[in-house]
Amino acid sequence: MQEYFSHKFALKASPLGMIFHIYKLCYAKVKYFDQNWEDFTPCIYNWQSGLFEETRLSDMEFIKHLSSGIILDLRNLARVNRYEDFLALCHYLDDQKALASSG
Repeated sequence: MQEYFSHKFALKASPLGMIFHIYKLCYAKVKYFDQNWEDFTPCIYNWQSGLFEETRLSDMEFIKHLSSGIILDLRNLARVNRYEDFLALCHYLDDQKALASSG
């Protein structure tokens, strides 16, 4: 059985931080999404309908960017290893939000 986090970690981490820890997402990703969470919603894929559906944070497997509709798979987000690549993603998402709010 894999231990995802200690009791001490669970007491000080946010729910989003705990989920990101399970998916092995780095601190920069936790910080960005924690600070910008109002721009996103947790989702899960419904194989029966073939659609992504909003869900509780505790069931989240995907994150939907509300302004653009872009869906990020947490497993793929964990594979972004270069900080520069993550920054590029953040800038892209921020630009999409700015475009949606100006148009």
